[in-house]
Amino acid sequence: MAIPPSARTTVRRLAERGEYDPVTVAAIVDEALACHVGFVRDATPSVIPMLHARDGATLYLHGSPASALLRSMRSGEEICVAITLVDGIVMARAPFHSSMNYRSVVVYGTPRIVEDEKEKRRALEVLTEHVSRGRWEDSRRPTAQEIKSTLVVALPLDEASAKIRTGPPHDDEEDHALPIWAGVIPLRLHAGEPIDDPRLAAGVRLPSYLSGYGRPQTVRHLNSEELEAGLEEIRRSPHDEGVVELIIRRPAENEREVLTVAELDTTVGVVGDNWLTRGSTSTPDGRAHPDMQLNVMNARVARLVALSRDRWPLAGDQLYVDLDLSVDNLPAGTRLAVGSAIIEVTAVPHTGCGKFVRRFGKAAHQFVNSPLGREMRLRGLNARVVRSGEVRIRDTIRKV
Repeated sequence: MAIPPSARTTVRRLAERGEYDPVTVAAIVDEALACHVGFVRDATPSVIPMLHARDGATLYLHGSPASALLRSMRSGEEICVAITLVDGIVMARAPFHSSMNYRSVVVYGTPRIVEDEKEKRRALEVLTEHVSRGRWEDSRRPTAQEIKSTLVVALPLDEASAKIRTGPPHDDEEDHALPIWAGVIPLRLHAGEPIDDPRLAAGVRLPSYLSGYGRPQTVRHLNSEELEAGLEEIRRSPHDEGVVELIIRRPAENEREVLTVAELDTTVGVVGDNWLTRGSTSTPDGRAHPDMQLNVMNARVARLVALSRDRWPLAGDQLYVDLDLSVDNLPAGTRLAVGSAIIEVTAVPHTGCGKFVRRFGKAAHQFVNSPLGREMRLRGLNARVVRSGEVRIRDTIRKV
């Protein structure tokens, strides 16, 4: 559920880049190593960098009891926290349209000083783990004096919003013909080789949790322009005979098993899948819908919206095939031979749910459910098994 934007967190300039989903906000907060905190002290605005970490819906800030922020907080003043991740340099043909691809978060609120020792210790653990997962257990615990000498500030994340830019430059139409390179230079935080402390005790090795150090990555969702740019490739899908690229079994809700071979059965669909036991909200008695036994998705669409192959299963379909699934090409009643089985396309539309939005973004959900998306069945199609058999990765799928 999105955080209701306040007057301060509502994104007004380029409002379509605004995101109010707590999951999106949290992911950006978690990936960033540091933040900038703005406050007013003695009628003078100040901005200082601080280490931060999130614990649920609370943002913790780490500093010194002697800091100007602490003195400001004594008077109950509000603060503003800004976090920015730069993902790429957007080089347009004209400087006016050049930009950055970024993910940012702004948080407003009244902070409180963490005085309770138990909460303070918990906050220090969260802050340590934010920098490097596994470090707290591998470290000497803070002494009472160290805790006393550390300022921890808590700020609720209930007034926060994100702003995100992705994609290529937006040049004037007439500039596209200019002989000037344009595009995006991707940027990412890269950790170098760890350097031993000169006084490191003999025999101490680099712990595994620090080997290959990296930040948790926020999953990127394509915008409408990027998705529409992929339509040409999707239209190249073969019309009569294609290939099975991925097979998924869903033994339970939110569980996925990648298979090299699956048994398709006229009674249960994919053997071992939860279609039959899960039931359906689309039937009067809640039983499994017979025309939604099998979900099939175009592999080119999955490749586009998921970006990486390991995220294809999140779509929730069982078969991912390189075949034109459009209504014109495969009207309801069309039969397809897949491996040694035969399936039949049904008339029940296959549409994305709330989970699809969370996993692939609002733009992707709108893309697959647009009038064109429904004609092309970009979300996929529903089918039923009419002849049992086996299907394997790279098997042919063809019209019968």
